Amino acid sequence: MSDHLRLPARARRCEDGLELLSPGVGWLELTVEVGDLVAPGQTLGRLRQLRSATEVVAPEGAAGRVRGPLAATRADAVSHGDNILSLAPLDPGSGGDAALGGEAAAESSGPAVLAPQSGRFYQRPSPQDDPFVTAGTLLQPGDPVGLLEVMKTFAPVRYPRSETAPARVVRYLQPDGADVSKGTPLVELEPE
Repeated sequence: MSDHLRLPARARRCEDGLELLSPGVGWLELTVEVGDLVAPGQTLGRLRQLRSATEVVAPEGAAGRVRGPLAATRADAVSHGDNILSLAPLDPGSGGDAALGGEAAAESSGPAVLAPQSGRFYQRPSPQDDPFVTAGTLLQPGDPVGLLEVMKTFAPVRYPRSETAPARVVRYLQPDGADVSKGTPLVELEPE
C-alpha cells in the first residue's frame, strides 16, 4: 500500500448528523468502531482496489462520534457514494467535551500549543502508554505534550520555550492519531 494515497470520504448531512460516503469502489475495511470520535483528516479505514489500497479519511468539517458503521469492519464491497458510517454531532452545550475526556476535535477558547508543522498528532509516546499530559498538568517551557509523525519520523511537540511562564493544561483539542496542519491548536492552556 502506498503511504501517500489518501481520499476523503464524501459527507452528506442528515437529520441527526452526517453520513460519510465511500469515495470509490472496492473492498472497504473500517478502522473506526461505534462510539469512536472522528475528527477531520482522521483515517476511517482502507479501500482496497485490485493490488492497491487507499486510506479513506474524514473530510474537512466532519467531526462527531461514530453512531453506526453502515459498512462492515471487515472487508465489505462498496460502490462510489455508498454510506459507510454515520456520525452523531457533539453537542457543545451538553458538556460533551468533558465527557469525552477532551479528545474531541475542538476550537480553543484560550491559549494553546500549536502544531509546528503538518503531520499526525499523537497524545502518547506509544499506544500502551498514558498521554503525555492530562487536564491540570502544570507545563514548564520545553515540556512535551505529544508527538508529531511526519514521513514515519516522530518529533516531540513541546510547550514553547519562548513562553516564560508556566501554564496548566485544560484539554487536548485533537484526538489521538489525528492528521493536523501547521498551526492547528493541539492542547488548550490556562495561564498560571
